Amino acid sequence: MSHQTGVRFGAWNKIRLAFGGQRIELASLSALRRARRVMLERPSKQVVVDSTGAHLTSLSDAVQEKVSSLFWSDEWVERYLYDASLRSVEKIGGP
Repeated sequence: MSHQTGVRFGAWNKIRLAFGGQRIELASLSALRRARRVMLERPSKQVVVDSTGAHLTSLSDAVQEKVSSLFWSDEWVERYLYDASLRSVEKIGGP
């Protein structure tokens, strides 16, 4: 199940107008609609529907988008890895 957070367009328009709208540079409804269309066209959001349900077209694109989002939002937590003998595993690649 997907968890989606957000504000409906009608509610956003009321909030936007209450706070001064364009004067304080809040996005218009048409700008939000365009952005949503662009986001839905990303490879990581594409799905195929068959008799077993809906499936991501590219799981690797979806995972990469999520990892990148976490990393750039400073919510990524890097932890050490340990092998079966509880020895730390050497980091390979990356910065």
